[in-house]
Amino acid sequence: MDRPSYNQIFKAAISVLRALYIIGETRCCLIGGLAVKLLGADHDVCDINILVLDPETDQRDIQDALIDLYLDDFSLEYPEQPNVGFMKLFLPHSRRRLSDQNRLATLNGTRS
Repeated sequence: MDRPSYNQIFKAAISVLRALYIIGETRCCLIGGLAVKLLGADHDVCDINILVLDPETDQRDIQDALIDLYLDDFSLEYPEQPNVGFMKLFLPHSRRRLSDQNRLATLNGTRS
């Protein structure tokens, strides 16, 4: 899988924060590598970590909002680990090639 550039990661973070704002989740912040890079540290960034501070927030609502608002910017796919009950957001250029069977399972919300 190709790694996204820093600019792609930064733009994706802005999209995530914008989507959170649109759905009313304003109590959130960047954490992890991107946060320390924005503070000036020399750090290799390969993902986005955002903390939503409201314990009542359902992560699926956030994922759904991102897909609905930014369909061309994110894809929702199963991680490479087997037998997981969650999906991860990916930038389009870094998508793994899903087999037709897994793509259909993803659309149906199940995994074979």
